[in-house]
Amino acid sequence: MASVKVKKCGESGSGVFTQERIPAGVCILEFRGPRVRSGELKSRMHALEIGGGWYLGPSGMADDFVNHSCNPNAAVYFEQDKILLKALREIAPGEEINFDYSLVMRDDDTTFTCCCGADNCRGVIGPFSELPVELQALYRSQDLVPSEIHEE
Repeated sequence: MASVKVKKCGESGSGVFTQERIPAGVCILEFRGPRVRSGELKSRMHALEIGGGWYLGPSGMADDFVNHSCNPNAAVYFEQDKILLKALREIAPGEEINFDYSLVMRDDDTTFTCCCGADNCRGVIGPFSELPVELQALYRSQDLVPSEIHEE
């Protein structure tokens, strides 16, 4: 796993930052929270949708603090019984690590205001099905859409 650190970022939050260069394709961290049914989840803050009505709840570790970006440098991968965050491109030391939350969102009633600041910021973070068709196609062509969450 890569060397990362949780640090304050923005006005009222924290994020995960690299402490070393991370090449594309390298595993950055593993999501390790407890598996919780959606109806038992007290808050979606720090929770990751994993499909079939299940979420990973907060772990108390760095995986709770990975922020969203509309121009992500990492993505979530389901491999056997692990849920991993891997670099999509080389990530420089000190750079914040982020992924597009929409790729792991199926719940149609959940949206958030996006403040990522990327040039291509959509302004809203919502379920994958609400993304522009062109972006859905791009993500599918890059094999970034987890089948565990989005059945074809």
